[in-house]
Amino acid sequence: MQKIKEKIVWILTGIIFLGIPFVTSFFLPIFVLDIIQYILESSLSLIATQQIIEALSTLFYKDKVYLSTRDIKLQKITVIIPAYLPNEVNIIIDTINHYSSTMYDGEWNAILTYNTPIELEIEKEIKILCEKFDWFECVKVEGSTSKAQNINYVLDNCESSLGDIIGIFDADHHPQSDSFDRVNVWLGVEGYDYVQGRCMIRDEDFGLVESLVKYNFDIMYGVHHKARRIMWDFAVFGGTNGYWKTEIIKDIKFDENFLTEDIDSTLRTILQGHKGIYDRKLISTEESPPNFNDLCKQRVRWAQGWFEVTYTYTHKILFSKKIKFRSKIVLFFLLPWREFFSYLNMWGFPVMVAKIHNNGFYFLSNYFSIITSIYCFLLYPIVALCIHISSNEEWFKRKKLLIAVCLLNFVYQWWERVVSIYAHSRSFLRLNNWVTTQRKKNLKF
Repeated sequence: MQKIKEKIVWILTGIIFLGIPFVTSFFLPIFVLDIIQYILESSLSLIATQQIIEALSTLFYKDKVYLSTRDIKLQKITVIIPAYLPNEVNIIIDTINHYSSTMYDGEWNAILTYNTPIELEIEKEIKILCEKFDWFECVKVEGSTSKAQNINYVLDNCESSLGDIIGIFDADHHPQSDSFDRVNVWLGVEGYDYVQGRCMIRDEDFGLVESLVKYNFDIMYGVHHKARRIMWDFAVFGGTNGYWKTEIIKDIKFDENFLTEDIDSTLRTILQGHKGIYDRKLISTEESPPNFNDLCKQRVRWAQGWFEVTYTYTHKILFSKKIKFRSKIVLFFLLPWREFFSYLNMWGFPVMVAKIHNNGFYFLSNYFSIITSIYCFLLYPIVALCIHISSNEEWFKRKKLLIAVCLLNFVYQWWERVVSIYAHSRSFLRLNNWVTTQRKKNLKF
């Protein structure tokens, strides 16, 4: 039944993304095609304007001066590392050893909370590390089938081990050694309830997939996350490299019924009136998906998860009295508009083909279309420039790669729309199974 549903999903996606727009466009009157074109181009211009303003804001905004922790009471910090162990078997020891380089004068500890359907030899090595490092302990969660269950188990059953602040990291993450000091400032001095740091791709040898993911992450964390903090007074917890006040996260917890339990927890947090912030200098590195197939699986899960939280929380957010109006603006674009735009965007190419079929290339004399196309095209060089200047010094060494990836981003954006509609089709057929992203080292076995 599962395989049959998967095939139906592909058929639905093809019908929605290609079949309906192409067939319908050839039967619609020219004036209707003109209306669709104007709506699409106006929407693209609006999005381009928003993103250009956001990108430029990151250039002119100076980060708050990092305060010294010498005169601050250092709080105990607990790092929770949830893991599906069979998938992390070749990286988890490196990750645990990485934390031994942590530089923090206050008290801290790390808890590996994992599930595995079978006994693994690596579990013996992990127990040896528990004896070696006094700051490290591990918890095997019997019966768990999700990241959310692993984290919730620690929050509910390891209270004596928990500090005042809880950091959550995926098993492939390596946070910078001075991260805990910065967290103390935001949650201890500034009074925020959670802080999201910047995630960067760690891979040294960049192929096409790694380069696209790296570029996408630099846009996401180097531009969009920072702009949300500057312009919209809003921060998204991205599931990893994020820190919470313990009493807040113990109350919120994570809902295993959502594919993006991190976004669900963020929205429930702000609906309760709590406030978070993004810090681009709170850096942790991670692996990229090893190939395009795993990238697709990861992005489908993300897209389906965002769709779930969209239809669950949009109305609550828009009518909430605890969320600022400017934060509601960006949430509108992040939630309902994001989902709707996939269906609007798919009409662009079919409408153009239908117009060429009816009137040749006469539509190219439409100055509004030409101007909006040029304007939208400028978005990508401007965002790339912002990354080049303020976000990631690595791109300075790879100028040709940056230009190539910037141009490929057009295809990448189109592909994301297909992924979004595919995810909607999966939700419609109630296909909500979690597909784990493979690690590169695992592919050797």
